[in-house]
Amino acid sequence: MKVSAYYPIHYGKEYLEASIKSIRDHVDEILILYTDNPSYGKATHLPNPDSKEEIRAIVEAHSNSFRWVDIGRTHQENIHREQWRQYLGDSDLVLAVDADEIWDELEPAIKDAYDSRIKNVNVAGSQWKHFWRSFNECHEDGFAPTRFHNKRYTQDAGVIHSGKVYHMGYAQSEKITRYKISCHGHKDILRTWLDSKWINYRKGITTHLHPDSQTVWIETNDFDKNEMPQVLKDHKYFNLERI
Repeated sequence: MKVSAYYPIHYGKEYLEASIKSIRDHVDEILILYTDNPSYGKATHLPNPDSKEEIRAIVEAHSNSFRWVDIGRTHQENIHREQWRQYLGDSDLVLAVDADEIWDELEPAIKDAYDSRIKNVNVAGSQWKHFWRSFNECHEDGFAPTRFHNKRYTQDAGVIHSGKVYHMGYAQSEKITRYKISCHGHKDILRTWLDSKWINYRKGITTHLHPDSQTVWIETNDFDKNEMPQVLKDHKYFNLERI
């Protein structure tokens, strides 16, 4: 069985090293799909804090085997992500990874995804932790993102309940978070969210924190960061009380 992973990347240097380290020993190759413009449907006047050279240097330093593809300009997330199909034709199982996602217990998830007889494999919400402003607080929700593509089968979608994914997208620096929101697909409804919910966040007082939904992430849960995998314990933000 050949297992490949792909990253759709425009920015993401703050957690990319940890993310790559968390998967590299479990996949045969890593495909980087790089674009130099925002691909989530919105333009921004802000400069990208993460240069192509910085991203490439991290990939080169920490991947066991990788391919880098400049996909050019696209303004649709789905088009960006679907580019993997042009390059991973000989893979049996494909893992989709975002630069702010760190995996733990990936091997059982790979086995379950491969054995699932499902084409598009979603990872259950119970397997995700979504961190908020530090490594000490997180959210949980019922969303189950597609993270595996099993190329042997045609049944459309299903869910596995294995693996652990630490999503660090809201435990990043203010600079990258401002950039992220500035080109977010829902940025028109997020004009006040960044200041009111994220920057001026007060635990137990600021609620309904999700940028897109009012039904999840009402409040954070306390989290024992010592449960994290070593790649996150080694991260520069691990001991910060507030990022």
